[in-house]
Amino acid sequence: MKFAVKLFLGFLMATLAQAKVTSVPEFDKLMTQYGNDVQLSAGAIYDAGVTELRLKYSTALEKALKAAQDAGNLDAALAYKNEVKLMADNMEVPAESEKTSPDLQKMRGIYHQSLARLVIEKGKATNPIINALIVSLDRLVVTLTKAGRLEEALFVQKKKETLGEETAKAAAKSASAVATKTSPAKGTVTNSLGMKFVPVPGTQVLFCIHETRRQDYEAFAAKTPGTKDIWKKPRFHNLSVSPKDDHPVTSVSLNEAKAFCAWLSKKEGKTYRVPTDYEWSCAVGISEQENAPAGTQPNQLSGKLQGVFPWGGKYPPKAGELAGNYADTTLHDDLDATQKQAWIEGYSDGYATTSPVMKFKPNPLGLYDLGGNVWEWCSDLVNGGKNDWYVLRGGGFNESAAERLLSSTRISASPDGFQTYFGFRVVLEHP
Repeated sequence: MKFAVKLFLGFLMATLAQAKVTSVPEFDKLMTQYGNDVQLSAGAIYDAGVTELRLKYSTALEKALKAAQDAGNLDAALAYKNEVKLMADNMEVPAESEKTSPDLQKMRGIYHQSLARLVIEKGKATNPIINALIVSLDRLVVTLTKAGRLEEALFVQKKKETLGEETAKAAAKSASAVATKTSPAKGTVTNSLGMKFVPVPGTQVLFCIHETRRQDYEAFAAKTPGTKDIWKKPRFHNLSVSPKDDHPVTSVSLNEAKAFCAWLSKKEGKTYRVPTDYEWSCAVGISEQENAPAGTQPNQLSGKLQGVFPWGGKYPPKAGELAGNYADTTLHDDLDATQKQAWIEGYSDGYATTSPVMKFKPNPLGLYDLGGNVWEWCSDLVNGGKNDWYVLRGGGFNESAAERLLSSTRISASPDGFQTYFGFRVVLEHP
């Protein structure tokens, strides 16, 4: 049966290539309407917001320039004058990290934070229009198929798939561009344990770039009498989990993760905690696409963004793609015959269970392992308090099913619950 389907699809593709379908009137009409709707509901508002923001920034620069001149501060006055010229020439505001006077750097930071909020709002306004377009394209595919216009139906289907991929790439590119401007090197923090934190647009926190390691948790356990030691030698069936210091700590409950954060906060004199569900969505780059209205619970968002994965590609990840640490051929081969489980056929990340943190490619914000390795605790109740179970995000080394690996998937567990594939990531509130 599968062979017959593949043969038929191959025939359609060959027919499409031969027919050279380059346009479908109904499709063109939908895309024109989509462009108009985006401009009316999102583009115009965003453009007006940027114009107002640049005007406010220019006004603030003029005041700062006058103050610097009145104070006889030549260096500051020259810096402000150059910035005023940039605005007059309609140039982009430089990144906060670009060397200039401290006061101007601060002004740039405020500007880019405001610009990031406008980008986020534009995404929220655009997302429902994109979703409506995809629904309309699905209906058009069905209509064309029923009418016997198979080549045109296939054309629309391929265009819809391309649209989804481009939307995901655009969101990642936008997040990366905003991060470049709002997350300068001077905004990163490395604490006494060597945990590095970077800003994430759309949030008021810095995210640790890696999952909490065994060595981080061991420092806490050594100073905290009564800490359970299940994390020291966890096993997944017959396999050792997190055997080395640079692997993520596992078998840790949410309450234990919070205890670690409280200890670290006291030690460092700053506020550390686990992220909220929304902050985690910002980190993985889907907060704008989810566009969740106030009061939406995490379980209502789980799995809703189909086809969007942390590695930014399609499912399954290609052999050699190294999209992250998931249930792969290595896990399958190392398990006892009586313990076999589902795995991604043809995919091998090289680790049967956990891998060292930061082993795979980071996302555009510089964050590692937001997909795979271990599920990460969040601070939100999964369904708004109907039970006391909390959210985990990101998938683990034991996961292979597409619906479990989506960026939007949430699972949940009791705050005292733990598994060998549960871990956590820490965020730092802005000092």
